[in-house]
Amino acid sequence: MKKILALLIALLLCVTALAACGNTQNTGSGAQDSQSSSGEVTVEEQTVFDDQGIKAVVKGLGKYEGDFVSFDQALLIEVTNSTGKNISFGLSRCSVNGYMIDSNYSYTIEAGKTDTYPGAFDDAKLEALGVTTIADYEFCIVAEDEETYETLVESDPISVKTSAYEGFEYTYDESGTVLYDADGIKIVAQGLEEDEYLGPGVKIYIANNSDKGIAVGVASGSVNGKEVNDFSFGADPAAGKHSIELLSIGDEERPEKIESLTLSFSIYDWDTGDAIVEKTEPVTVTF
Repeated sequence: MKKILALLIALLLCVTALAACGNTQNTGSGAQDSQSSSGEVTVEEQTVFDDQGIKAVVKGLGKYEGDFVSFDQALLIEVTNSTGKNISFGLSRCSVNGYMIDSNYSYTIEAGKTDTYPGAFDDAKLEALGVTTIADYEFCIVAEDEETYETLVESDPISVKTSAYEGFEYTYDESGTVLYDADGIKIVAQGLEEDEYLGPGVKIYIANNSDKGIAVGVASGSVNGKEVNDFSFGADPAAGKHSIELLSIGDEERPEKIESLTLSFSIYDWDTGDAIVEKTEPVTVTF
């Protein structure tokens, strides 16, 4: 069942080119070259991790064509597995140009094998974030025993800079209604956004200028003056990173139109689970 599910997810990735959760058998290196598809941005070959029987070498940026997924541009990571176990290899806590972005799929790399893992990210999400040129990537490497699901490796954050990094100007749009601004953390409502599946929602921007990773969720809220218990929202920006996520409302409580929104948030330390703020003061936004 696990392998069937993995195949279905991988096929979905191939169709949509979205980074989604999965566990796909990677049976052949799909690396084409170390140049981006546009030929403008490159990454130098570099060893980014070599410990606990796993070596990861970034070969560059390039096109990837595997058995189940293909990407026009990916961060090509050559992984050598010397752990003696088949591993599920992936990336976590990823960011591009300081914006958190998911890369939640993983590949199986068999014991004693070397294979290429494509670090690719949702093009639609990058467009929504306003990222047109990638200056840097940051991520943690995660490897699990494929049989027992035991975590074998969880690295510290790894930074990879592209040829566009030197002189790149990092800018972040913080416009909108401020919902919270303290402890080095800023939360801003940036307007309405329609999702094809989730209906009307509100774009929430978070700047985490604190020295710790955080997890942010909705503590309580109301829509159009009516209390709502089913909000769909979560963001976990690392220290010094930014996040933009859609806040949506469950089917049963979802209005046809959002005219006003009152929100309180809970903010926790991502590593320890300790509350930074159990419940922020409620703020009302009108649209």
